[in-house]
Amino acid sequence: MDKNTFSCLVNAELLEKFKLALTLNKENVEEVIEKLLSNYISESFLKAAKDLSSNTGKITTPTSPVTIEDNNYAKANRKIPVWANREKQNNHKLIKAFLQIEEEQGQVSYEELMERCSNATKYPDTYISDFRGNFAQMKTDASNSHGKVFIVEGDKVEIWGEVLDTLRQYKDSFLNSNSGGNETVKITNEMTHRGYEIVKMVYHGNLTRNEAKYKIADETGMNAGSAGDYVTNFLAMMDGQRYTRTMNTYATRYILESIRKDYGEEQFQKALEATKEHVKYYNGLNNGTLHSIQKVIDELS
Repeated sequence: MDKNTFSCLVNAELLEKFKLALTLNKENVEEVIEKLLSNYISESFLKAAKDLSSNTGKITTPTSPVTIEDNNYAKANRKIPVWANREKQNNHKLIKAFLQIEEEQGQVSYEELMERCSNATKYPDTYISDFRGNFAQMKTDASNSHGKVFIVEGDKVEIWGEVLDTLRQYKDSFLNSNSGGNETVKITNEMTHRGYEIVKMVYHGNLTRNEAKYKIADETGMNAGSAGDYVTNFLAMMDGQRYTRTMNTYATRYILESIRKDYGEEQFQKALEATKEHVKYYNGLNNGTLHSIQKVIDELS
C-alpha cells in the first residue's frame, strides 16, 4: 500500500497527552493515526448515507468506502475459526498465549504476553519471532491488518468485546493445540529423575502446577507441554485416577517405583491402578497397544 506524508499543527498540550497515551498503550503513532483517519472516514460516509436515506425516504446502497470499512470491522470473527485449526500460525500462537496466561493468572499483562511469545526455550508452543509486529496487527481492523482481537488498557491486555464470543467458542481449540514443534525432544532418564523431584513439590503444596511445569522445563530442557503432562500424570497417580497423556516406559516404571519407595504400598497401589486405567483408555483409542507399559504393570503387581 502506498504511503504519503501528512503533517498538521495541533495543540501542544493535546500532543503531549497523545504521546503519553501511545506510550501507555505501546502503540505505533502511524498505525493509530491511520486507524483514526479510517474510522473518521467511515463514520462520515455512514452519516452521509443515513442523511441521504432520510431525505429521499429510500434505503440507499452505501458507497464503496463504507462497504470496505464494514467488511473490515470485527473481521477477526471470520478468521478466528480458521486460526483455531492452524497451530503453527502466529495468530493462533498469540491467542493461545493470551488464553494460557488468563487461565493461570486471571488476567493478562502486556509484559507477560510478550514473554510468553518471545521465549523459544521456555514457551516453544507460543514462540513468535516478531511479537511486536504481530501483536500490532491484531489491535486494529485497518484494511491490511490481521484483524482486531486485543485491546490494551495501561499494561493490561484484554479481548475486544466485538470478537469475545467467537473466541470463547473456539477457546479449547487454541488451548489444546500443540504448535511448538518440539515435542520430539527426547526425554532422558535424567529429565525424569529431576521431574519427579519437582512434581513432588506440587503434591506437598510447595509449588503450583504451572510453577512446576516451567521449573521442569527450565531445569531439564524438557518441552513445557511434556513437563505439564508429567505434573498431571503424577497427581492423577497419587489420587488413583486415570490419566490420559502418555509417558515413556522408563518414566512410568521410575515414577511407580519411586512412589512405592517414598509413599508406601497403599499409595503405590493407587498409582498402579491409575496406570492400569491409563492403559485401558489408550488401548480403547485404537491407536495401538501399550505393551511395554502393561509389562511394567505386570512386573510390579
